Amino acid sequence: MVKVTALGGVGEYGRNCFLLKEEATNQTILLDCGVKNGKPEQFPAITEQLASTIDVVFISHVHNDHVGALPLLAAKGFTKEIWLSEASLAQIEPIKSVWRKKADVSPYSSSDVDKLRFQSFPSDSRGKWTKLSDHLSFTWGYSGHMLGSVWYVLQVGKHMIFFSGDMSLESPLLVTDYPRKMGYDVALLDTGHSGITMPREKSMEAILAFVHDPARRYTIPVSISGKAFDLMYLLYTNLPDRIFFIEASFRKSAHLYLQFSDNINSAKQAALTEMLQSERVQFGFEPADQRPGIYISEQPVVGCVPISTSDLAAQSFYKSHPDLADTNHLLKFVKAKQYLFFHSRQKDLRHLLSQIPHYQSKHIGGV
Repeated sequence: MVKVTALGGVGEYGRNCFLLKEEATNQTILLDCGVKNGKPEQFPAITEQLASTIDVVFISHVHNDHVGALPLLAAKGFTKEIWLSEASLAQIEPIKSVWRKKADVSPYSSSDVDKLRFQSFPSDSRGKWTKLSDHLSFTWGYSGHMLGSVWYVLQVGKHMIFFSGDMSLESPLLVTDYPRKMGYDVALLDTGHSGITMPREKSMEAILAFVHDPARRYTIPVSISGKAFDLMYLLYTNLPDRIFFIEASFRKSAHLYLQFSDNINSAKQAALTEMLQSERVQFGFEPADQRPGIYISEQPVVGCVPISTSDLAAQSFYKSHPDLADTNHLLKFVKAKQYLFFHSRQKDLRHLLSQIPHYQSKHIGGV
């Protein structure tokens, strides 16, 4: 039997953290360890007793709502391995610096950050089984959500578990590997945007309509993510008369896209390289810059026309998680005895379950 405990992430958007315990082998696994973004951040309920039982941690990707509580895990005594992809590991050092800066207002100290033991699996192990012990093996594939994001299939004792991490089925740049069609005992599925159905083409039509005037300045606030680079690429290819002003902090992530080419759609690699080398894409700008164009940064640029891509109710919304149609599509591949639908706000989870009545009794996370 596999017992699944959601320490966060079910009925809320963020704080993704899931504990698996396989009773026959006494294996305990933590899948992601994130916070709910905000001021203050909300942490999962990790105790010293719980931390002492965990054998290994698997990280799907390095967004704060999936890794932000790792220093707390270390503070509670966890010292074992934390597995993640090579591209995710390449992004960890700046994140560790942020954790250290937050230590004074967080339930951990700066020294706890240095206790974390990250271990990456090689890119050429994708789709292959890696054996960690007599009782635990895993395989993985790219999930299309951000650079380095992956899903996992875990074999724990005699049980098979699928963990989607965050998924995007329509990224124009990132590879999304579909999971193997097989029977799972438990499947944990990202259903973050299942409250709506929004094809990528429809989103882009709306966004392009909003940024129609080449003489104006538009600001698209978005975190450093797969979504940011998807939007940059789609706007760049659709608007050949525009200049793009990108926050300087995005530069390193852009170069990582070129470094980890196996994570990039092979048909788009040449176009991506051309975009990042183009004079139309400028990394770094001054807040007072008055030049017309499209400004992409983590915070809105004052004086620009704002374009919201994160508000589900906005016509310009751009999804970065499975919507309702995507979830139905994934369920054709992922057949399980039990499901945990995560990353959905309470009302969106209720809507999802109302649309897939056959799965209501199999959902183990409650509503």
